[in-house]
Amino acid sequence: MSYFCAVLFARAVGADIDLIPYRGGGAPALTDLLAGHVDLYCTNLAGELLKASRLKGFGVASKDRFAPYPNLPSLVQSGFADMDILFWQGIFAPAATPKLVLEKLNAALRLALADPKVIRNFEQTDFSVFPEREQTITAANSFLHQEIVRWGQVVRTNHIEAEQ
Repeated sequence: MSYFCAVLFARAVGADIDLIPYRGGGAPALTDLLAGHVDLYCTNLAGELLKASRLKGFGVASKDRFAPYPNLPSLVQSGFADMDILFWQGIFAPAATPKLVLEKLNAALRLALADPKVIRNFEQTDFSVFPEREQTITAANSFLHQEIVRWGQVVRTNHIEAEQ
């Protein structure tokens, strides 16, 4: 998602940038950013580095400001309409999984996500839990479909191809 965020941001500001695809999450990119080898990185993993003033945030890629960082503007509110980006996690099962099993898994997940300790742990690491109404299997499938459509269009529009 970080790569796509950078693609959208570069397009929004009219910048011609060299995009560097990193493997393995954010650690290599954050290391290069801290060392001054790269100038920009879109991530949801920089919270502690922002709090320690080791990195400077330019904005949050969302339609609204993010409560833990009230001084960072929302990129959408700053005029970049395409920069409403959710960095999300999901739990998936094989397509042939019986509906009853999926419903039990979903119920257990929703129970855990309602626990104040779990919510607090998420918030302490700059994550937030989807609203309860969006935690259903139907809502998750709808969201996933929307994400596939959206990011597929970004891939096609920007001629992004997998490396060989």
